[in-house]
Amino acid sequence: MINVMNTSWKNEEPTINFTTRPYEEPRLNEPLYDGSKTTILQSVLRHFVTFCSNNGMSKSAVSMCLSNEKKVLPQPNKLPKSYKEAHDMVKHLLIPTTTYHCCVNDCQIFRLDHSDNIKCSVCDEDRYLTNSQNPRKTFTYMPLGPRLARWYGTDNVCKLLYSKQEVANGKLGDFTDGSIYESWYEEGGVFENMEESLTVPLALFTDGLNPNKSMATQKSMWPLILTWLHLPVNVRQILGPMMLVGIIPGTKTEEPKHLDPYLELIVDELLTLSECKLFNTYKGAPCKVKVALLQYQCDIPAFGKLLHVSSQAALRGCPYCRETGEYCKNLHKVVHLSNRSFLPTNHHLRSDTTNYASKREESSTTQHMYTNEEEYDLRKQYDDLPNKNQKNNMQKRTGLKGTYSFMKLPYHNRSEQMQPDGMHTIADVIGNVLDTITGKDDSKKVRLCEQEFDRFKDTWVKENTDVTEESTDGSSNEVVGQKRKSVTPNNVQHKKKKSNNVEQCVLPPAPWRLDRTALALADKRAKSLQYPPGFDYHPDKHFSKPWTLRTMHGKLQFVTSNAAAWCLHGLLGPEQERTLLKLFDVLKKLTKEEYKVADLEQLQEETHEALALIERDFPLSLQTITMHLLHHIPEGFPRYGPLYGRWLFPYERVNCWITRQVLNKHRIESTVMETYAIYDWCVFMLMSDIVDTDDLTLGKFEDICNLNEPKKETMKKTQTLLEEKVLDDMSEVYDFALTSRMNKQGLALKSVEKKVNGKTSRVSSNKQSPSHVYFVRNLKDQHPCVREEDDMVFGRVKSIFEHDWRGKMYTWVLLDLFSDVAYTDGFWNVSERVSCCKPFLLDDISEPQVIGRDNDRLFFIGVDVKLCSNEL
Repeated sequence: MINVMNTSWKNEEPTINFTTRPYEEPRLNEPLYDGSKTTILQSVLRHFVTFCSNNGMSKSAVSMCLSNEKKVLPQPNKLPKSYKEAHDMVKHLLIPTTTYHCCVNDCQIFRLDHSDNIKCSVCDEDRYLTNSQNPRKTFTYMPLGPRLARWYGTDNVCKLLYSKQEVANGKLGDFTDGSIYESWYEEGGVFENMEESLTVPLALFTDGLNPNKSMATQKSMWPLILTWLHLPVNVRQILGPMMLVGIIPGTKTEEPKHLDPYLELIVDELLTLSECKLFNTYKGAPCKVKVALLQYQCDIPAFGKLLHVSSQAALRGCPYCRETGEYCKNLHKVVHLSNRSFLPTNHHLRSDTTNYASKREESSTTQHMYTNEEEYDLRKQYDDLPNKNQKNNMQKRTGLKGTYSFMKLPYHNRSEQMQPDGMHTIADVIGNVLDTITGKDDSKKVRLCEQEFDRFKDTWVKENTDVTEESTDGSSNEVVGQKRKSVTPNNVQHKKKKSNNVEQCVLPPAPWRLDRTALALADKRAKSLQYPPGFDYHPDKHFSKPWTLRTMHGKLQFVTSNAAAWCLHGLLGPEQERTLLKLFDVLKKLTKEEYKVADLEQLQEETHEALALIERDFPLSLQTITMHLLHHIPEGFPRYGPLYGRWLFPYERVNCWITRQVLNKHRIESTVMETYAIYDWCVFMLMSDIVDTDDLTLGKFEDICNLNEPKKETMKKTQTLLEEKVLDDMSEVYDFALTSRMNKQGLALKSVEKKVNGKTSRVSSNKQSPSHVYFVRNLKDQHPCVREEDDMVFGRVKSIFEHDWRGKMYTWVLLDLFSDVAYTDGFWNVSERVSCCKPFLLDDISEPQVIGRDNDRLFFIGVDVKLCSNEL
């Protein structure tokens, strides 16, 4: 319950006060029936947690559960008998929402000066349905202020704002470690002289999504989600602490024409909350709190609608620099050929006049985007132009499209507050590269583009109007220009007519493309892979069946685990393979969870070089805006921190949750917002501990409810007798240990969690799929390498056990060790023959590895340790 409390201070703002008194109402705290220890409020909470955490559960299903339980409970009882009755009982505890009438063309919301209009003042469309007082379009808004008051006004939740964050110590582990965040609290910053816990820095996410399961039924709606940036990362990336403020409705099968009228609601509330007083339970007094929207986390299409920048297909498609693309008439799209301009001025690739499209030395450097003042002036000029033609020409020249809602915020600065989208960018790059090397995106247009720029002469198309022949070397020469279709009489007849007019052509072999033999071998390797728990996919023919890597996270895992590099080893041209491995290595480094500040400059240089090599060694069809945007991702690390703290993966999961709540097709957006209001209340109840929720099955809620509590041990342990040989090996690790004095028994575990560089994985001894790990002897500190192959130990987990030594419990892993360790072409491999069995401390072994089989050898393909020469 949110109240406005009259203060005794003169000339000061009223204090927004959250009170828990409504939760103490007798009718909510009555027992369900005589003698019951469960109150009505607890029971309703349990049912609503089940409702909003089980995707797609309908209100009628909740009513059925309540009705059946009411019949089973002792009579009489006070359990509500339907969803409506339960909802009405706690409605006053939920954050209130406001429904606005909107123009059907998204020109305006009927509020303020337009609240009494019956027609849109812009397009003159009717506000109401014909012969009705029902609006044609509505927008449900859940305000931000009451939720902030609830955070500060609840003791158990407010403590999160004062939880100590880890000191960076020269490392970047989260957004709060970046220079942009620090600048907000410095002199001249938006939170100057403010205590960090009394500030609310927000980030906004929006994206279009289709709530229909069938893609044939198109609809686009745009959720608006706000994230509190200095909350712990495992809290702010969960829906609940993520604040859904509304869902912008589409129009039938079209996406919203304009977002600005809806965004103005957020802007107006932010201006109201820029400095407000909230009651702070941690301090026990009203405190001045400052709220500011300081970051935008979207993909490029959403940025275009949100911040009025050009789309990804434009010549000026990059919103972070003034690079201008080049339109390729053969590809019918814009390509970005400025990769060398990011390199150091003395880099050898700048002087290459043969292998790049420009055929000249590269002397230019990247131009940074306009300053905030320059951009504001250009946008005003755009708005003042008299016609659409002139506006289009100016947009092509500047990449900007005019003023927008967020420019009303006094601290708004697009160039500093707009982050590169790492998730979609990296996934698109991986997908485009794999589609090119497998031939899916290799076509006559691609080869003609190379011919246009006088590159790769051996790959140019040879016209053949007679018959397409199979090449003698077994390579994948193909007829291009014809898509595969199902064989039907109509298709066959159409194909016969078309074949008389369409000129067929042969695609010669290309060094960037797998031939049929190589494709089959890559698929064979991919199918032999064995993944540890936590991967999004199973072994399959990932190259000929690209849909087996359908998720963005799956593509990322396939590359960063070194699986893609191992599968493609030796199958492409030498230059192409070296370049591709360099790109994959850069992508792996870009997705790390933590960085040393001193290493960032080298990472940026490696990224720029890898992308310049991709432009040189692969077709220009890969040089899309997403490939160009990779340059800006490491450039943003010093300012925004690593991608891990600002992935869009959590937002995409929220989008999935939203689509699964769409059960009423007539009132989609308002139905979802009603369910979200309940979800939001449930999360608050679980975090606040207002009622006892210890025995609830919370799923992901547990991560935010028990932040400061140690995890309870749930793994079953059994007594096991340790062999004498195992005890002898363990005694060599323990200090001053005699086997005769050691405990002969241990506690056996089926699996155990292991944390490496902030990443948690699970080591398993399951006989069907045991974990494969390695151990390193004599690892060099300066270089992740060893001098001899015998310094590497590879094994399969046989058993896991805990052992007590001098009052301290140690976790041991018993490994079946493989023989014949070898380092071949950058990959460690072993014979599958087990040489012996030996125990290792859990802390000394690696996380579970991805392994592959080839030529009767077992390859540990994700090992970062290399075999170094003696000179190192």
